[in-house]
Amino acid sequence: MGVIPCILIGFRRYNYLEQLFLPLRRNNLIKSMRGAHGGYYLSGEPASITVGQILKTLEGPILASECVDIDLVDCDQTDCCVTRTIWNRITMAVDQVIESITLQDMLNDELALYESNNKIMLDEIGE
Repeated sequence: MGVIPCILIGFRRYNYLEQLFLPLRRNNLIKSMRGAHGGYYLSGEPASITVGQILKTLEGPILASECVDIDLVDCDQTDCCVTRTIWNRITMAVDQVIESITLQDMLNDELALYESNNKIMLDEIGE
């Protein structure tokens, strides 16, 4: 993938995109190139960047409940709370899923959807 100017990614949302790109750049998920032909590009191959990395960079930890984050909860029942155990398991399952999906997976899924939709359209035209 080449360098894509931010203005082309989302003309109307330029300022918003700039705010998103800053933390992505700080965490070395994207890089920027200055100049007339400048813009942003992935710092690695799409297969090496996970959805989890992006979400955690932009949103922070993905937690099913605040009680999973021991730093946020002032609860004296955390050692014996069954509900907290369930929330923790849900959080770990979500983390496992988002860390297993790469940008390449998303590109492949998009291509498969595109091809499938075009086949349906061609089939309908041929009827």
